[in-house]
Amino acid sequence: MKHEIKNQSTGNVQFTAEIDATEDTPARVKVGLAVRWGHQNDACLRDASLRGAYLRGAYLRGASLRDADLTGADLGCADLTGADLGCADLTGTNLGGAYLEDAYLGGADLEDAYLGGADLRDAYLGGTYLVDGGQRRDGFRFVGWVRDGVLQIRAGCRNFAITEARGHWSSPDYPNEELGKESLLILDRLEQTALLRGLVSV
Repeated sequence: MKHEIKNQSTGNVQFTAEIDATEDTPARVKVGLAVRWGHQNDACLRDASLRGAYLRGAYLRGASLRDADLTGADLGCADLTGADLGCADLTGTNLGGAYLEDAYLGGADLEDAYLGGADLRDAYLGGTYLVDGGQRRDGFRFVGWVRDGVLQIRAGCRNFAITEARGHWSSPDYPNEELGKESLLILDRLEQTALLRGLVSV
């Protein structure tokens, strides 16, 4: 069947996808199939209305989704390596386990987005709801994000609430005291920056 994807700013049809679906297929699945079709066929996805799209595990490497409305979309475990998500609306979007290495997220709205398990290596995060804590000496990159008003810490493959993170890296059982101390300094910076930006409250 054919499925139209519209421009979120003008409401005009941006492209018409050929998807394997029926009238009874949920709308979010149709949108997700249309996005996959669009990416494979070089259709313009910029500024597209893609709210709620089901894109779990989708291959969107290098996709241009700049300014797209992906509010509430499911991009869990999607391959977004090198994708352009600049100024995209990712409010409430599930990005858990997504591959975002080298992705551009400048100005993207990530309020209430879920990032547990996401790979953010070398992703550009300027102007987002995320706080980049930089890398520890062993290459672990620390990123702070907010979920339900609580600062979360993403480091390597680990994801903790800030209090759990402090407990983990200050534990006498942690195997490397120097890395533990460095981690705590990074946590202090992340927390203070998140407070300064108003992402969390005291």
